[in-house]
Amino acid sequence: MKKKLFLKLGLVTTLFFSSMPLIQCTFPNQKNDNDHAANEQNATKNKEVFLNENSLVLNQKEYLFSNSLQANHATEVKLKSVNDGDTAQFINLNNQNQSNKYRFFGIDTPETRIRINNRFENTKGLQYKYGKLATNFTKNYLEQAKRIWVIPQVTKSFGKKKEPQNIYDRYQRIIAIIVLLTNQNNLICLNKELVDNGYSKVYYISLNKKNPYYTENDNYYWYLKKSEQFAQKNKKLIWNNDINQIYPKK
Repeated sequence: MKKKLFLKLGLVTTLFFSSMPLIQCTFPNQKNDNDHAANEQNATKNKEVFLNENSLVLNQKEYLFSNSLQANHATEVKLKSVNDGDTAQFINLNNQNQSNKYRFFGIDTPETRIRINNRFENTKGLQYKYGKLATNFTKNYLEQAKRIWVIPQVTKSFGKKKEPQNIYDRYQRIIAIIVLLTNQNNLICLNKELVDNGYSKVYYISLNKKNPYYTENDNYYWYLKKSEQFAQKNKKLIWNNDINQIYPKK
């Protein structure tokens, strides 16, 4: 009788615990390590931008890493200062003595300052308003970025530096695509984000070989144009106002 009773109790106990949901225990250190690994993995698996061991891939186009500044190569830098929405100064992480001013390739944010009679003055109205918005957008992203890369692009230079693959414009700024890892572990192209969100129009870039802003990088050209079409269709910022006032004729 006792034997049967024990068997019944054992069966009931087994059924009870087998019906309970499985609880997974995670220790604090394990959770942090897992979260960190997941964040890093998400950052490198972004569909538009991701990192390989020796390269950075943007819109399915690969740019090899380089310690020195070369056309169509990605060099890691750190921020020195932000001039406006589409211009900033960076220091090469691999050469701390190398500081350059960069013009973001293929875009044009509204001006906040213009030269009048050899003096710089603030712009006015909608031009100044949207110029400041773009500057703040760029400054916010760059100042909070965990990592930054520049990808210099070949230009038809008007400047003094004549090289086989010239990456400078007439003001001796390096023309570049800017990629960064945000403080939320997202890899983004800053040039594209400015266009996508209506802070900038696509400009100073062309597929016409006779154009002074001609580029062979058609992948990047259409990458930006697609973003601009999206911003126009959804009336993002500059596209929801008088564009001629935001970009007055010079």
